[in-house]
Amino acid sequence: MTDDTDDVPAVPESQTGKELNNLRTRIDQQSKQLNRHARELTALHNDLAELDERIDAHQHRDG
Repeated sequence: MTDDTDDVPAVPESQTGKELNNLRTRIDQQSKQLNRHARELTALHNDLAELDERIDAHQHRDG
C-alpha cells in the first residue's frame, strides 16, 4: 500500500471552498425565498378564511 498523504487533490481546496461558499449562499437565498413564500401563503390562507366567514354571514343573513 502506498501513502496517499502526498497526493494532490483533483480539485484545489480553494476551488472547493469557493463552491461550498456559493452553495451556502444559494441555500441561504432559497431559504429566505421559501420563508417569504410561506408568509405570503399564510396571508392568502387567512384572507380566504376571512372571505369564507363573510360569505357564510351573508348567506345566513340573506337566507
